[in-house]
Amino acid sequence: MKEVNELLEDTRLESIQDAGLAIVSMFGNDGFRTPSAYSSGKLTNLNVTMANRIVGRQVFVPKYQMLPSCTVELAEGLQMYVDESSRTAYLFMDATIDTHHLAKECCHDQQQDVKSHLMEDRSKTMRGLLLMFLVSHLVIPILPPSLLPSDFMSELTNLAQVKHGIYTHLAQLQSACWKYWDIDVPSALFERKEIENRRERERINTNLMGWWGPAKGVPLMVFVAADVIIPHADKISRSKLSVAMKRMQEVVQARVKNIFRAFHLIPLAEGGSGREPVEVRSLFTLPTTTQPFVHVVPSTPFAAISSFSDSNSMDTFSFDRPVSISTWLRDNNDDNIEGFNGKRKETKQQTTESILDDCGNKLLRNFVAHWIRAATTRHPMHLQMITSSGPRKGGDPKQSIPLPNGLQFASALLVLRSLLFGSGAKDEMGDGDFRKGVIASSPGARGMIQQIEVILRKKIRDTVEIERVFSKSHSLEIMRKCVETYLQDSPPCYTRQYHLWKRENVLRLYATLSRGPCAAEYATRLERECDLIWKQGRQSCEKISLTGRVCRLKAGHEDADQEHVIKHTRDMDGTKHSSGCSFFHACTCGKVQKLREDPFDLEEANIGFYTRFTCCLADGCMAIDIQKSKFGAEDQQQLYTDNEHIPHFESALLYLGPASVYRNSIGLEKCEGFMSNTNYLLPWILAKVNDLQKKEQAASKNGSSSADKKAIDANEWPLPGKSPEIKSKSTSSPLTNLEAFPALGTVTATGSTSNIVTAPVNTVSSSLPETKRHEETPTVPKKERRRRDGRRRDREHRLEGLIRGYVGAEYECPHGHRFLSCGDGRICKIGHKGHPKDHGNYFVHQDVPLYVPCPCNFATPKSTTASPEIISQLQRLYVVTPDSTAVTVSMKPRIKIVDSEDQTFEFDLGFKDAFTLPRNSLHVLRLPYIYTTPSGDVIPSGPEVSQRLKNAVLLKECFQIHEQLGQQHQEAS
Repeated sequence: MKEVNELLEDTRLESIQDAGLAIVSMFGNDGFRTPSAYSSGKLTNLNVTMANRIVGRQVFVPKYQMLPSCTVELAEGLQMYVDESSRTAYLFMDATIDTHHLAKECCHDQQQDVKSHLMEDRSKTMRGLLLMFLVSHLVIPILPPSLLPSDFMSELTNLAQVKHGIYTHLAQLQSACWKYWDIDVPSALFERKEIENRRERERINTNLMGWWGPAKGVPLMVFVAADVIIPHADKISRSKLSVAMKRMQEVVQARVKNIFRAFHLIPLAEGGSGREPVEVRSLFTLPTTTQPFVHVVPSTPFAAISSFSDSNSMDTFSFDRPVSISTWLRDNNDDNIEGFNGKRKETKQQTTESILDDCGNKLLRNFVAHWIRAATTRHPMHLQMITSSGPRKGGDPKQSIPLPNGLQFASALLVLRSLLFGSGAKDEMGDGDFRKGVIASSPGARGMIQQIEVILRKKIRDTVEIERVFSKSHSLEIMRKCVETYLQDSPPCYTRQYHLWKRENVLRLYATLSRGPCAAEYATRLERECDLIWKQGRQSCEKISLTGRVCRLKAGHEDADQEHVIKHTRDMDGTKHSSGCSFFHACTCGKVQKLREDPFDLEEANIGFYTRFTCCLADGCMAIDIQKSKFGAEDQQQLYTDNEHIPHFESALLYLGPASVYRNSIGLEKCEGFMSNTNYLLPWILAKVNDLQKKEQAASKNGSSSADKKAIDANEWPLPGKSPEIKSKSTSSPLTNLEAFPALGTVTATGSTSNIVTAPVNTVSSSLPETKRHEETPTVPKKERRRRDGRRRDREHRLEGLIRGYVGAEYECPHGHRFLSCGDGRICKIGHKGHPKDHGNYFVHQDVPLYVPCPCNFATPKSTTASPEIISQLQRLYVVTPDSTAVTVSMKPRIKIVDSEDQTFEFDLGFKDAFTLPRNSLHVLRLPYIYTTPSGDVIPSGPEVSQRLKNAVLLKECFQIHEQLGQQHQEAS
């Protein structure tokens, strides 16, 4: 109660605290002050002048000026004056912005810019206007010449929404405060159903319900349109001027009503009565009588043309002392005819100005006095109550309506000031101290206060930050469309990289379409929304396969329970990773192709896939265990072979049969996937018979000379005590002729059928099968035999004296395309341009690239200029050795790979020593599909295809030739 008593004392309501009080509020609409607002050396403006004219005394001043002693400032810019004689309380708030004060504030406060100061000032103005509508009987907006500014209409619309949202909570809070202070509650504040006690509900006079109170008050609103220019006012007679102003008044009133109805600020008239219904939740109501509710204060020509910067001049509404008649006559002394005519014109002008001046003085006060009586005695809500409780219903239409006393008004002001202005109110009044006591006595008051503060912050902020409101709605709409764009064409689950790419795209789209201060805020919300969509069921496993592809299944699929899921035949196992890519690859021997899933496991990639084939060990084929076998010279190596299983190793070596299995005229037979005419191995000239004969002759010559020397020494007498040496008969065989080294596929003249064992000695588990050197030819017709003999003689003449083998490097792409290469990564076809002249000799003496572009990249004309995307990998090495004892072939593959970080890795594929290939055999070496570092990580290849093509090679000298001289010459040497 201490706070209420202090407010009563400060506002001079203490003397009339028990008397009825009429409350009138005046609101001056905003507008930047111009230099013309300076008059007679005093800082004033039109709003302040009109307010003082209405009161009849100079009690109000512009903001930031010293207040008179009779006026109190309830909050910043909200002034209050109490006229004790007429028992009327006047509230005034000027929304005009003082540019000089604004400039000083911005200079002193470097943390806030001009925009922040303007928004703060407008927020305080709206809160003061709301207080006026909640406690007043009559509200008088002072309109500028533009009548209804857009800012004022926006403020009214938002304040109406605020009133609609808080009136119930505010009524209950005010009741709790009055109960805490032990103040009589005005009987007209609450509706009958809101009163808790049944007896009190019965005692309440229903004729006086709901017309005043901080929550239920619905004030009348009338307008003063100031400084309105009347066209040709100086040329219109006095009678016509009144008619013109009357018509202007009627037109303005009609437009104001139409505008308010369009903004839904006043309800439509019911039926044809022309009277709008009034509800307690309405912010205000307009008069429904025939009396005008808009008063026009015209701008006089004198006021329009005078300079307010002159200290001697005086504006139309100045309270300075008027000039005396004697002074005026002395200043305007002119007795001639021209002066007389001029005086007549001035007299006419003064008459017009007096009429216009009356509109801003006497007529203005009469207008306000009339509507004060109407608001306190003939309020539209009074008429509704009198009609509903007329003489037939026991009501008395002549009874007086009680007014709120000073105590009730001061207590209501205290509550509203605390809620609306908070810390912005005068600190010395201590409005916040009473809240604790009210909340203690009424626990529900805390929730009411919180609800009211939330609604106030939201609605007033939306009006003050109108640019922010537009930006918020616009950015929200754009954000929703961007979310739809993010979801468009997105797979059920996808990787983080794809998510970031899609998110960046929609954020870039949002940035081009969003506007205003809320753009950054909703950009952050859009980013969070996209992240949330991805994380809630759209994250993929993101397990990287060995080929660099990502698992397409959802995250955590390997832990899902698959036992209760009904599976079909073609359904894949959901517990295993899958990138959605499948490749067409051949088996170890190269006969059959099958689909393989993109591998995620190294053992599956290099071993498991090839164990599914059954063709590799059929028809006498055998697998040589690279890890267990001991390689080296022909008489020293030990081979471990297996006829049932291929050893579990990253590379595999197979014996496919004798040399006759491969026919050069046909190529690799019954092998799936080879491109047209690309299945031919390269002929490899291992040695020439003439060169071998010359070497043997030279070796035998050296051997003969050494033998003769020994013979001479032997014919001499032996030394004493020595027995003579007994000569033994020579067992060396004569030098073989050219027919001992036939070309592969030719027949010797002798037709010998002796067997040669192709497997080396000292084999452990099993030996390679023995093959006959030649097979007996079946009987053919004489004519056919003659033709064959002719072709054979031509071939024998061409290949006479050559020992040949075959070698080939097979590439395979993910689509199953296979081809043999003749070096430099080129595809090898029969008779193609650029074929190496020396065939296999050129091939074995160069580095063979591990990766080459597949010819399927250039299958269509459109792809000839594009960079290759499909890469073929060196997958198998074929070698055919001849049935000859003159030479042997050894194999020791070495692979060199340089990764994207310039680290070099070399692989021996298990061949620590060179493997001497058995004679008369066809072998194939399958290379690993995936190469890994010693630590088990896949070697990164980098994004550049060109770097990948040149940074991985099979080193040259993988195959080497070893000449074998006769036993006699070896002994001789």
